[in-house]
Amino acid sequence: MSQGRPIEGPAFEGFVAGGAATTVPSQFFVELLPEIDDEAELRVTLYVMYAIGRQRGPLRAVRASDLAAEAPLRRALAACGGDDALAPAIERAAERGSVLTLALDGGDTLCFVNDEAGRRSLDRVRSG
Repeated sequence: MSQGRPIEGPAFEGFVAGGAATTVPSQFFVELLPEIDDEAELRVTLYVMYAIGRQRGPLRAVRASDLAAEAPLRRALAACGGDDALAPAIERAAERGSVLTLALDGGDTLCFVNDEAGRRSLDRVRSG
C-alpha cells in the first residue's frame, strides 16, 4: 500500500473509448522514467508532450508562459510547489535532455520535446 498523500475527490472512472490520446515514446518509460526523481519535472515533461501533441503544423513547441496558464498543469503542480515549480521543472527537464528550450526576448522560454520534430522545430526557430 502506498504511503503517499491521501487521494482526494472521487475515483477516476476510466478512460473513455475513442477519447483523444497522447503519444509518449516507449523510450520515456525505459530510459527517462527510472531517472526522473523530481515530481514536478515528471509532471511538466509529460504535460509538454501532451501540449505539443495537440498542435498541428510545422512548429511543434509551447511557450513556458502558455504552460503556466494551463489549468490542468497548474493543478498537477499544486502538490509539488505550485506555480513556482514550473520554471525549475522545465530547467531540470532541459538539463536531462527530455525537453529542449530556447530563451526568447522578453523572458519567455520556448519548449520542445527532444524528438525529431522538436529538434527540427528548434532549428527552424534558431535559423529564423
